[in-house]
Amino acid sequence: MISLEVGNLWFGYICAFNTSKKSFTEVLTPTTKGLEVMRLDVNEEGGVTLQMGPKSTSLIILRRVSEEVAFSMKTSVTMN
Repeated sequence: MISLEVGNLWFGYICAFNTSKKSFTEVLTPTTKGLEVMRLDVNEEGGVTLQMGPKSTSLIILRRVSEEVAFSMKTSVTMN
Protein backbone atom coordinates (compact mmCIF):
# COMPACT_ATOMS: atom_id res chain seq x y z
CA MET A 1 0.00 0.00 0.00
CA ILE A 2 1.37 3.42 -0.91
CA SER A 3 -0.08 6.76 0.09
CA LEU A 4 1.39 9.92 -1.37
CA GLU A 5 -1.01 12.77 -0.83
CA VAL A 6 -0.35 16.14 -2.46
CA GLY A 7 -1.70 19.43 -1.29
CA ASN A 8 -0.79 20.76 2.15
CA LEU A 9 0.30 17.39 3.53
CA TRP A 10 4.05 16.93 3.82
CA PHE A 11 4.29 13.22 4.67
CA GLY A 12 3.38 9.98 2.92
CA TYR A 13 3.98 6.34 3.72
CA ILE A 14 4.68 2.90 2.34
CA CYS A 15 3.11 0.09 4.34
CA ALA A 16 4.30 -3.49 3.75
CA PHE A 17 2.11 -6.36 4.96
CA ASN A 18 2.90 -10.06 5.34
CA THR A 19 -0.40 -11.85 5.82
CA SER A 20 1.12 -15.29 5.28
CA LYS A 21 2.57 -17.84 7.73
CA LYS A 22 6.00 -17.63 6.02
CA SER A 23 8.89 -15.20 6.56
CA PHE A 24 10.54 -13.26 3.75
CA THR A 25 13.00 -10.45 3.11
CA GLU A 26 11.76 -7.56 1.00
CA VAL A 27 13.98 -4.85 -0.44
CA LEU A 28 12.12 -1.67 -1.39
CA THR A 29 14.04 0.90 -3.45
CA PRO A 30 11.99 4.02 -4.06
CA THR A 31 12.99 6.56 -6.69
CA THR A 32 11.83 9.92 -5.47
CA LYS A 33 11.81 13.54 -6.47
CA GLY A 34 10.96 16.03 -3.75
CA LEU A 35 10.70 13.27 -1.12
CA GLU A 36 13.02 11.89 1.53
CA VAL A 37 12.86 8.37 3.03
CA MET A 38 12.70 8.80 6.82
CA ARG A 39 14.53 5.69 8.11
CA LEU A 40 17.93 5.09 9.64
CA ASP A 41 18.55 1.87 7.68
CA VAL A 42 18.51 3.26 4.12
CA ASN A 43 21.16 1.53 1.97
CA GLU A 44 23.53 3.12 -0.60
CA GLU A 45 20.91 2.84 -3.36
CA GLY A 46 18.29 4.57 -1.21
CA GLY A 47 16.48 1.30 -0.48
CA VAL A 48 15.25 -0.32 2.70
CA THR A 49 15.53 -4.02 3.59
CA LEU A 50 12.56 -5.36 5.54
CA GLN A 51 12.68 -8.66 7.43
CA MET A 52 9.01 -9.63 7.30
CA GLY A 53 7.96 -12.32 9.76
CA PRO A 54 4.60 -14.08 9.61
CA LYS A 55 1.62 -11.75 10.08
CA SER A 56 3.88 -8.66 10.29
CA THR A 57 3.61 -5.07 9.11
CA SER A 58 6.33 -2.50 8.40
CA LEU A 59 5.96 1.21 7.78
CA ILE A 60 8.25 3.55 5.83
CA ILE A 61 7.63 7.29 6.17
CA LEU A 62 8.26 9.65 3.25
CA ARG A 63 8.81 13.33 3.96
CA ARG A 64 7.96 15.83 1.25
CA VAL A 65 10.78 18.37 0.83
CA SER A 66 9.53 20.39 -2.16
CA GLU A 67 6.33 21.39 -3.92
CA GLU A 68 6.93 19.08 -6.89
CA VAL A 69 7.00 15.35 -6.13
CA ALA A 70 7.43 12.15 -8.13
CA PHE A 71 7.60 8.57 -6.93
CA SER A 72 8.27 5.09 -8.29
CA MET A 73 9.52 1.94 -6.58
CA LYS A 74 11.48 -1.20 -7.34
CA THR A 75 10.94 -4.19 -5.06
CA SER A 76 12.43 -7.66 -4.65
CA VAL A 77 11.35 -10.48 -2.34
CA THR A 78 13.37 -13.46 -1.10
CA MET A 79 11.66 -16.25 0.83
CA ASN A 80 13.49 -17.18 4.07
